[in-house]
Amino acid sequence: MLDKLEITTSLLAYWRHELYGPLNIIQGYSDLILEELEENNRGLETHDFSAISTEILKTGKEIQTIIADTLSPKILEEEDRLRNIIELRSSLEQQILPKINSIELKAQEILVDDGVPFSGDIEKILRAASKLKLLLGENMGWLKTYSPPVDAYPLQEIRRELEESYSDNRASLFDMEKSLNEIKSHSHSKCIKAEEFKILIVDNNRSNQELLYRQLDRERYSVGLAESGEDALQAVAEEDFDLILLDIVMPGLNGYQVLDQLKHSQWRHIPVIMISSLTEIKSITKCIEMGAEDYLPKPFNFTLLRAKIDACLEKKKLRDQEKIYVSRLALANQEIADLNEQLAAENDRLSTEIAITRQLQKFILPQDSDLKNIEDIDIAGFMEPAEEVGGDYYDVHPFNGSVHISIGDVTGHGLESGLLMIMVQTAMRTLIESEQTDQKKLLNILNHVIVDNAGKLKSHRNLTLSSLDYFNGHLSIAGQHEDIIIVRSDGHVESIDTTYLGFPIGLEKNIKEFIDQRQLDLSPGDVVALYTDGVIEAENDKGESYGIQRLREKVCNHRSCPSQLIIEKVIEDLKIHIGTSQVLDDITLLIFKQR
Repeated sequence: MLDKLEITTSLLAYWRHELYGPLNIIQGYSDLILEELEENNRGLETHDFSAISTEILKTGKEIQTIIADTLSPKILEEEDRLRNIIELRSSLEQQILPKINSIELKAQEILVDDGVPFSGDIEKILRAASKLKLLLGENMGWLKTYSPPVDAYPLQEIRRELEESYSDNRASLFDMEKSLNEIKSHSHSKCIKAEEFKILIVDNNRSNQELLYRQLDRERYSVGLAESGEDALQAVAEEDFDLILLDIVMPGLNGYQVLDQLKHSQWRHIPVIMISSLTEIKSITKCIEMGAEDYLPKPFNFTLLRAKIDACLEKKKLRDQEKIYVSRLALANQEIADLNEQLAAENDRLSTEIAITRQLQKFILPQDSDLKNIEDIDIAGFMEPAEEVGGDYYDVHPFNGSVHISIGDVTGHGLESGLLMIMVQTAMRTLIESEQTDQKKLLNILNHVIVDNAGKLKSHRNLTLSSLDYFNGHLSIAGQHEDIIIVRSDGHVESIDTTYLGFPIGLEKNIKEFIDQRQLDLSPGDVVALYTDGVIEAENDKGESYGIQRLREKVCNHRSCPSQLIIEKVIEDLKIHIGTSQVLDDITLLIFKQR
């Protein structure tokens, strides 16, 4: 059984909840009027009207402060205040009643003139002010005479009397019920138009429903309405919603119960913002622990509400995009799995796995005919595997006006390295075709796929990989690989160190924080050289490496030649250097020029 402190705390929370209901309407509609005045540039011609609405809003906030201070749980820290809690009603009435009267006078002052704008909203403010006076007046007579016993408060009886005393005031709700029916009809027609985002409002208070609807409709959201927890669950089962605004205190299923059912169902992915007059940290913590995305207290601060809604919808949008990417990558994984099966069959048929993989390596490389069709840049590539199959990789993929270029080097040699290179090419093209243009996200998602697939293969292979996006003379570089050589048309040579632009693919699950980008512009005649370590580390019979300096000089000396001829000159010089020595690593070279 609850002790009297817990019961009294609950009673205070319930009391605040009841008082904040009409106060939310007063503040909400006055704020709404001011916003619409400003948006429609009507502030100058309705200066007095705007000033009075501002004063109503200000007075409403003053009443909110009084209620929060007077009914704060801190008053329960003193035993004598605990035993004399009923005296709080008189204190509230004395402090708030004059302010409510002030709101009524100001609202009535506006309604004196016929045809005044927002007359319907002003009438709602007047009805809310009357409701607030009712809550502080005779209908709470039980608070004047009730003397709490020492053992406990009859909380259930108190709540029942509260609910009964407020349930009789129905006449003034007729117009509001008609308005809500019109809103529901309008909401249905908006849903057919398939707005980008759809929000479900769950609140048994029709005034709050209409106020929230008005605000969200102004923001061009598609809105659905539910008056109970049961209606909310049915609505979610029948329609797709991107966000739910869920009140806590409702008859039947309360907000906690609805949230619990949602988060243990197929609709757990729908973000939920709890809205309530219960401002205790315990209530807020409970909602977040149960899976709510956020919490907003009444009376509403609509600027804060819009910010929370925008943040939730943005996160949901990103999660939805991630699901699409995962789905597409699953298809890529299936393609890779199918390719693995084909490799096994080819291995049996051709008798050696190396011959098959070498054949596949050459097959997925860009064809010369494809490279010649790229208009903006003159590009050519060369790859010669060592005697044993390696994992050198490069690709050129035009898409949506851009040219996506990638080059990488898988650790080790043999079938595992070749397979990993094929996986990278398949996944990279899938991401590009899925319009994943953010290089940082692309490399991070690609890394996830490679880590998972390497785990399935029980392989410890990884690779360096640089991704380059070219568009209209602009080059964006991301990812860690060898230095990139830039030879300007005037002979000036630059090197771009990619060490701090990324992290090896396939080592760690999440490398997002390690990925960076470098931007540069190319002018006509500028040459870009990409290569793997098989070029600069190729040794002669004396054990001397070819070296990056010799590569830079060779490219620079032939910078005026077409890309294919530059490659031929470099490879010719490289083979002269190697002589009769054994080639121990794949040799890959990619050259492109700004036309």
